[in-house]
Amino acid sequence: MKNVTYYLKNNFIFLASYILIVFFFIGCNKDNPNIKILQPSKQANSLNSYQISTAGVALRVMAFNIHHGAGMDNVIDLNRTAQAITSQNPDIVALNEVDKNTTRSGSTVDQAATLASLTGMQYYSFGRAIYYAGGEYGNAILSKYPITVLQNLPIPGEEARAALFVNVDVSTLYGTGKAVYFIATHLDAVNESNRIQSVTDIENYFKTLPFKPSIFAGDMNATPTTATITEIKKYWKLENLGQTLLTLPADVPTAQADYIFFRQTTDWTMTSILVVNNSVASDHRPLFSTLELGATAPPAPPVNLALNKPVTVSSTSGTYVGPNAVDGNTATRWTSGGAATDWIYVDLGSQQSIKNVNLNWDVAFAKGYKIQISNDALTWTTVSTVKNGNGGFDDITFTPVSTRYVKMQGTQRGGTGTGYSLWEFQVF
Repeated sequence: MKNVTYYLKNNFIFLASYILIVFFFIGCNKDNPNIKILQPSKQANSLNSYQISTAGVALRVMAFNIHHGAGMDNVIDLNRTAQAITSQNPDIVALNEVDKNTTRSGSTVDQAATLASLTGMQYYSFGRAIYYAGGEYGNAILSKYPITVLQNLPIPGEEARAALFVNVDVSTLYGTGKAVYFIATHLDAVNESNRIQSVTDIENYFKTLPFKPSIFAGDMNATPTTATITEIKKYWKLENLGQTLLTLPADVPTAQADYIFFRQTTDWTMTSILVVNNSVASDHRPLFSTLELGATAPPAPPVNLALNKPVTVSSTSGTYVGPNAVDGNTATRWTSGGAATDWIYVDLGSQQSIKNVNLNWDVAFAKGYKIQISNDALTWTTVSTVKNGNGGFDDITFTPVSTRYVKMQGTQRGGTGTGYSLWEFQVF
């Protein structure tokens, strides 16, 4: 999958917006004239009123980069932001890009406090990353349960960053005196070395705390295959329950930057996770999950049926041979000779029931291609057709079928380079 930096470099409109935003943050104290501000409702709990339930042991968690309340239409509307949050009835929320008393957001508007009121989440905390536009800008945490701030830890970034640590009293769920740690952060958008150093700094502080079950959430500005996420996974568990969780841009998501991790040394079980289907409230979509302590483990993630199975290809370029696409190693790839009609197929060894193919493209991707199946590798049936692919990670789902051979049949080249180039060809 493409990382966030790659995404920015290859999407001119998004890049132009990103450059303007960075320039605005660093070099300007004026309000953006293109931003419209809608006043939040004055009545607390106007959108939804929460009641703490003891019906189960699930903790409902959300990570949401709110883009200072500005939606894809550049309108700052905290009522809309709150509705995106309350749609999933979370117990605790990590918020990124939160304003406090900035001129662009209304000068006297404390967005964390306002969202706590609008969502009916009684407890909240704001952690400043930078002073900005006459006020402050950073992360926040909303909670249905009492919280105590432990630390707002400065971490490195081209624009200063922070990680907000709180203690959450979950006695209502798990019994008297029970508590968990919750960490909200927004890692550097520019430099991976800053992100990795931030992970180290967070870990070094975390290790000074007494042991408790812990959750770590926010916008990591990194996709799942990057060194940043690899570093985080040394200490924290990442679970997607077999899904691809794309969170940005909100209108047509193509990358994951937002995550919910839980500490490896505790007995958390993630029982569900999803990207909230809201394409307007921010430039990111919210990520929502339910976590249980001591719960029965969910079903095992699906098995990649193509892993290390025999492959046949139409052509090969140099040492980039077909087996590289099914070896489970995202640092090796198959590259074809150059024809638009090049193909690759994998032999699953016997008939298997399949419903999903994942393709992880290098820069030489197929704009048009078909996923085909066969039981003899001679007669092929198309189960999915892609006509406007844009590279990166393609998650192709279709009606379950029984087959032995699975093929990617190219029809139109895209990207740069020659032929087609696949880091991974997975079948589920």
